[in-house]
Amino acid sequence: MHKWIVLFGFLLLPAVAAADRDQEREDLIAIIRELEVVVSVVERARDRHSGHSDSVVFRYDALQQRIATLTRDIRLHIDTMDRVPRFSRFDTE
Repeated sequence: MHKWIVLFGFLLLPAVAAADRDQEREDLIAIIRELEVVVSVVERARDRHSGHSDSVVFRYDALQQRIATLTRDIRLHIDTMDRVPRFSRFDTE
């Protein structure tokens, strides 16, 4: 009986890993969508406060650059996930 449970669990492991990978991809895409919302908020704030001559100036351009870098890096990770075979981490070579 225990052998069948272990065998069944072993056979399900790749399916669980694939589901985890799909969920990670969906989560990363959701993060990108949220970052797109943040970008629009930053742009509105930048436009609203441009031309004010305060002694402390917030660097909206630097924030936009950091968000763009983060978004690019997430997209690169997703692209890498798409190129790597799904079950390569289970290979014994």
